[in-house]
Parts: sequence; C-alpha cells; structure tokens
Amino acid sequence: MRVAPAVRPPLQVTTTPWEMIDGKIDGEYEMMSQGAVVYSMTYTNARTGKKTDFA
Repeated sequence: MRVAPAVRPPLQVTTTPWEMIDGKIDGEYEMMSQGAVVYSMTYTNARTGKKTDFA
C-alpha cells in the first residue's frame, strides 16, 4: 500500500516594501499573501500617515 506524502500549504507571508522618491521614503506598502492569494494590501503615506486599503 502506497501512502501519498503530506502536502503542506504555502506559508503566509507579509512583505513591506518602501516607496522611495529622491532617496527618501515616501510611503510603505504592506501585503499579506499565502501562495498566489493576496489577502490584504495597504499603502501608508509617510508624510501624512494616511492609509489606503486595496480590495
């Protein structure tokens, strides 16, 4: 009898790249994903602190 190996789902990952303009941080993106599925993405403006959620 053959048993299939256990398949583990992809890890959940949060990445936070910066938006740079003229060598200064102008904003930050935060993306939470698991495999090819993106669960949330938010942009924060560094000058105003305003957050924008992408749905």
